[in-house]
Amino acid sequence: MSLYTTKAIGKTINDCADIEEFKQNILPFLPDQRSQWSKKIEQILSDRRLSCKQLAQLCKVSEPAVRKWRKGSIPQSRDMYIRIGFAAGYNLDEMNMFLQRYGRCPQLYVKSLEDSVCMFVLQSDYLDHTYDTYLKVLDMVKLEMDGAPEVERQTYTTQHLSSRFANLQSM
Repeated sequence: MSLYTTKAIGKTINDCADIEEFKQNILPFLPDQRSQWSKKIEQILSDRRLSCKQLAQLCKVSEPAVRKWRKGSIPQSRDMYIRIGFAAGYNLDEMNMFLQRYGRCPQLYVKSLEDSVCMFVLQSDYLDHTYDTYLKVLDMVKLEMDGAPEVERQTYTTQHLSSRFANLQSM
């Protein structure tokens, strides 16, 4: 099976008579998730010219954790994929593709406070696109919301937050 199109794979799967034929004719051609993850980490290290230690510092994990990723150990949290995406220097579109492809989780969603802040940082022309910057801005937003009068705090619907973040600009 040399074609990796959805149509070709679908036809081949439909033509399989039983599970053994499926295992023999399909599974060998599907890349293993761990090996794909390992290749992706190697690509990030190479593209950014980072050592394991540097990537670990950017992601706020231990160096042995990064070494495990290089061997195919897959992170368990969406936040970790976001940290890695920031370390890789991804823009918003690349971050969303990375989350969906490798993290197998939803893309950044404007109705989530944390995701909105992440999107804001990634789209800023003035802020460093780092996980540390994301955490600082998130803390500032939470402090602002906590300091608002009780009546005003109750009016923060996801739609309200979405429109506020869409109009924010960094200085």
